[in-house]
Amino acid sequence: MKFPQVKIDGVMVLALLAAAGLVWLYSKRADAAKALTPTSDQNLAYSAVNAVGDVLNDGSDNNDFSLGSWIYEVTHPGDAELFLGTSAAEASGNPGLAIIDTSNNGSKLK
Repeated sequence: MKFPQVKIDGVMVLALLAAAGLVWLYSKRADAAKALTPTSDQNLAYSAVNAVGDVLNDGSDNNDFSLGSWIYEVTHPGDAELFLGTSAAEASGNPGLAIIDTSNNGSKLK
């Protein structure tokens, strides 16, 4: 029994690559859903903006940047000092927020 002669050409290679690509994409559909869901923290746009902001923020890639946090810090100047209990917060006299006294291991409130 003789097998038919098969010529492999460019169209056949492209078709096989396309089929393999579709199988691979199908196997990664859960990861693709996370990457495209607008509310996911693994969203491609979210990850890209934070990665670029991280490098532009301090020049190193150490994952310490969040666009949402940056927007909050820009629109609420002085809040970081209030939460950290620095002298600027004490000078502001904000009665609605207890300042932690860090000189005694944070055990007393001012």
